[in-house]
Amino acid sequence: MGRCLTYNKLGLAHLLSPEMGSTIVWWLRRFALTYMLPNENLYAELSPSFSAAFGRDSEGANWIIGFLLNKVESNLRTQTAEPALMNESLKLLMALVDTREKRNVVINSGPFWTLVRMHNSSELLQLGGAARRKFFQALTIAGAGANSPLGGLGDTNYFWNQVLRPLEERLVTLIQSESLSRLIHQDDVRFSISTALESLIGKQYTSSKVMIALSNCFTNY
Repeated sequence: MGRCLTYNKLGLAHLLSPEMGSTIVWWLRRFALTYMLPNENLYAELSPSFSAAFGRDSEGANWIIGFLLNKVESNLRTQTAEPALMNESLKLLMALVDTREKRNVVINSGPFWTLVRMHNSSELLQLGGAARRKFFQALTIAGAGANSPLGGLGDTNYFWNQVLRPLEERLVTLIQSESLSRLIHQDDVRFSISTALESLIGKQYTSSKVMIALSNCFTNY
């Protein structure tokens, strides 16, 4: 992690070879899966030092998750042409939302909502189908846990209004367009439909429990 920090601080991360970048992100994913915010109920005893560094409500865990999310964002903005690195980066994002303890930190982290806001950016439009599905799967898993009563970031309605509803509305508008049969052979129209479909497929990849939780929040829409 030290080498990754050094390259990021110096603004040199983009100079790493794709192979080196993939190896670093692979290691960060293994670190996140093994050490970050463990379920403390599963352990009879944990080292106080370990809990203070990586456990629930620790400043270290909050900082590291923010750093890892920033790493994912950086790769998404600059490395979409590298399939192996994109695959490892999105696996890392999935590793950061694989438990409730991690999701609770992620959805209250500014870097996560930066990822949410860039979901329809030009960089992400370059993602391949499988990568786009995995990105939206991770966003949806985390977003389903957003439940701030104050609104804004961390609020489920914000996630729905900023990501899921516009995505569904865009696809419905395209499909219901009277000119669809005439324009369907145009590359930009086909691209818009395919990217919207891949995103929605990623959303549907989430567990039925997560999707039910999301659906129950929006019965009035």
